[in-house]
Amino acid sequence: MFLNPFNSFNFKLNEIPFTSGKAKLTRYAIDADHSNAFTAWQKMGSPAQPTADQYEQLEKAGRLTQVGSAEVVSVNDGAVRLSLPLARQAVVLLVLSWE
Repeated sequence: MFLNPFNSFNFKLNEIPFTSGKAKLTRYAIDADHSNAFTAWQKMGSPAQPTADQYEQLEKAGRLTQVGSAEVVSVNDGAVRLSLPLARQAVVLLVLSWE
């Protein structure tokens, strides 16, 4: 049986501070491939005492990572509707910005 590692989720973000227009959506993720020092540590062989270079790599791997490019989304009636793929065992931060 094949398990799809991604599922599509529908979101509705309400109470946007303007009723219509465009906003910029930026996504950040923590999952097996993004913002995950543990996965990086495993890929380097799970060293008990990482070298200075490995430690630097682990710190970098643990930083919050943007997923894809920012995109423009439509605001209608003070809400944004999104359909986004989400990996299993993932956390996503959605940042909306506007001028």
